Amino acid sequence: MSSLTMAWLTKWNAQNKPIPELLTVEPTKANGGISPDGKTITWHLRHGVRWSDGAPFTAADVVWSIHAITKPANDIVSRIGWNPIDKIQEPNKYTVILHLKHPY
Repeated sequence: MSSLTMAWLTKWNAQNKPIPELLTVEPTKANGGISPDGKTITWHLRHGVRWSDGAPFTAADVVWSIHAITKPANDIVSRIGWNPIDKIQEPNKYTVILHLKHPY
């Protein structure tokens, strides 16, 4: 149901391959989106995406969401997959850089 009402950074096709939805490209080592050591992932967000109220969707929204998920005071079902994040950078409105504690 959630896929009918929300967009994702990445979605999965019928062959279980990642497809960028709110990203411009799926990050890989080959395209430089994942660093050679596997500890840095760069997401490039699509331009022109808007929330239902018309506000632009930007890197600040992604950073805020990750902080909300990883904040221990917030009661969420699971943080699995988010725990390896060491630091998040927002170099511009359409780029998010994740620095991981160990390789992806």
